[in-house]
Amino acid sequence: MNSKASHTIVGVFLGFQSDEVALTAIVLVGVRNKQLTLLGWVMRKVRDWSAVIDRLNDSPKGELKIKMGSPGSAQVTRCRLLAEWSNLEATTKGSTLHLSVPGGR
Repeated sequence: MNSKASHTIVGVFLGFQSDEVALTAIVLVGVRNKQLTLLGWVMRKVRDWSAVIDRLNDSPKGELKIKMGSPGSAQVTRCRLLAEWSNLEATTKGSTLHLSVPGGR
């Protein structure tokens, strides 16, 4: 790496948590010549699926739609949820995960 182009790396950790979702972000900031430069970032959303299922059970229609990050993550999550909760119906359409209780309400 060219020494003229090098940065001093500063990492910043950000976090947020609600009942169902925890967001974690790591931001890499570089400092060079007293100027900050964004070098990259990563964000991760972690859901509390027990809380989501509780919300599903409390919903008037017995249905929830959850926007996932990609169609693949929606399909994988669907399989994991069906393996864990036997009284659940789950389908995907693109990156949206549709959850419902059997028989509806």
